[in-house]
Amino acid sequence: MAVPSYNQSLDTMVSTALETYSRDPINALTDSGEKFLKTAASMGRVFVVNDAETVRHPILYGHGENSTLYTPDQLDGAPATNNLGETASEILTQALFMLQAGTRNINFPQSQPPGNLIDYVSSVVKANMMKIFNDEEILFVVGDTDGGTTFAANTPMSTDADYTAGLPMSLASIYLSSSSPSSLAAGADTTAESFANVKVDDVAKWQPTHITGGATDHSTLFADLQTAILQASYSEVERPTHAYM
Repeated sequence: MAVPSYNQSLDTMVSTALETYSRDPINALTDSGEKFLKTAASMGRVFVVNDAETVRHPILYGHGENSTLYTPDQLDGAPATNNLGETASEILTQALFMLQAGTRNINFPQSQPPGNLIDYVSSVVKANMMKIFNDEEILFVVGDTDGGTTFAANTPMSTDADYTAGLPMSLASIYLSSSSPSSLAAGADTTAESFANVKVDDVAKWQPTHITGGATDHSTLFADLQTAILQASYSEVERPTHAYM
C-alpha cells in the first residue's frame, strides 16, 4: 500500500482558498439561507473586522440645545426665543460589541479525486464557510444551537446581564434586553440593564414598537404594517428598512 501523504501544492491551494474567502466573505453567502446576513451584505455591513476584542459604534440619541431663530441684522431687540446656552450636552454614546470566535477543522481525504483540484479545494473551503454562516444565522435568530426549540437572549457585551461567552448577539436580546426604560410599565423586559454596554435608562430614546391589528380578518394588514413602520421610526436617521415574516 502506498504511503499516504499531502503535498505542498494541496497546502498552497487550501491556504489560497482560505485567504480568498476570508478577505471577501460576501461571496460565501447563498440564496438559500442567511436572510439577515444577505440583507446586511446588500447594505455593506458584512466585512472583515481587524483583530480586536470589541467593536465600538457611536449612537446619536439627542441633538443638543434647540436652535435660536432670529432675523439677521435686527438691532432693535433680542430674538423671540434665545436658546443659546453654555452648558455642554452629551448627545452621543458608544455601543460596545464583543467579538466572538469559532473554529473548525477542514479535513481533506488522503486521495484526491480526479479532475481540477483547484475547483475541488475551493468548493470544500466555500462549503465550510457557508456552514459557518448558516450557524451564525441560527444563533442570531434563535440564540441557541439546539435546532430552534429555545430562544435565548444573548447580549453583545460582557458587561450586559444576558451575555453568554462564545455566542453572538441574538434577536431575542434586542427585544428583551434593550426594550424600554425601567420607569415604564411591563410588556417586555423593562429593566435598567445595559445592552451593548449602554443602559436604556441613560438613553431612553428607543423601545420596541408594539401595535395591535384593527381587524381579526386581517383586512387592514397593510394599513397596520404601514402604521408600525411609521411608529417605529425615530430620530432623523433611524427608520425601518426591511420586514420579515
